[in-house]
Amino acid sequence: MGVVPLEEAAQHEVEADGVAQVRRVAAALEDDELGGDMPEEVEADRAIQSVMGGVAALLREGMSTGQFRAANVPHLLLSLVGQIIFPFASGDFGKEILGRDVYDPAEVKRRKQELRDFIRFGLVARTST
Repeated sequence: MGVVPLEEAAQHEVEADGVAQVRRVAAALEDDELGGDMPEEVEADRAIQSVMGGVAALLREGMSTGQFRAANVPHLLLSLVGQIIFPFASGDFGKEILGRDVYDPAEVKRRKQELRDFIRFGLVARTST
């Protein structure tokens, strides 16, 4: 897996069902439904582990090539998951903070941009000028 240049990665958009998937994961985490023995729970756990493994590999590769600053990958994964999932699982708290529904299309678009900016300015290695 090659490291995608940050500018190119920032241009990728979540497909239309991405918000629906985030809603399902957020609801499952809120209800503590993941990690059970039911086939759908096992499959969900496998999917999450696969995504986390892929993202961890991408982060390690980016760190090794100098595109990302050195960081503790498990803690970084936890932080990224929190930034992506929490706003959608926060219920009324998210609405109170934003003043709008977190699932409002304009807010989802804004959330994507805020995450891109955070990654670009909070994760990318600084080059000396």
